[in-house]
Amino acid sequence: GDTLKNHISEEGYNALSDYLETYGMNVAMYDTYKPWAVANVTDSLPILFSDLKADLGIDAHFLELAHDNNKEIYEVESVDFQMDLIMNYSEDIYDLAFRSLKGETKDTQVKSLDELHEAWRTGDVDKIVELNTDEEDTEELSEKDQKLSDEYYKTMITDRNVTMENAVKELLSDGKNVFYVVGAAHYVGEGGIIDLLEKDGYTVEQVKY
Repeated sequence: GDTLKNHISEEGYNALSDYLETYGMNVAMYDTYKPWAVANVTDSLPILFSDLKADLGIDAHFLELAHDNNKEIYEVESVDFQMDLIMNYSEDIYDLAFRSLKGETKDTQVKSLDELHEAWRTGDVDKIVELNTDEEDTEELSEKDQKLSDEYYKTMITDRNVTMENAVKELLSDGKNVFYVVGAAHYVGEGGIIDLLEKDGYTVEQVKY
């Protein structure tokens, strides 16, 4: 008997409703979903409506190659860890995510996704940083919302970067020749894997081809 409306603000619900309408969807379809599950839906929608294919992701590609060639596979993070993270953010954080959809449409979100893919494909590190840290959006946040945004970024990106960098160092110290794949946002910017490795004395070179 519980509904989504009981767990997010009216502003967040209305912004979510307007956003889903641009995909021809009715928010009522998700009234019995928990906020984290609805957020998963909104995150995946642009991929479904772009020319990109989730099953052609670079991680899936190399996992398949590794299996086919009997390569040893190391997990930097488990699926359980990732789901635990997603499911345990506060409802206030998800409400902020829904409120931030105000003014967004299918077209704007697909365009942003395409821009991110192009930046990744061409190795444009500065563009990836820019797309993942929209200063215009953060400048408009209230003090409370800024704290929520910082909390989300710390647990979703910054803290995980440290774990990911430690995995790199451990594999290197074991003398293993490893092809290492994590999401692009974790590599770049201040506190990213590259930054952390360089601060620890490692040399990181971008390979262009």
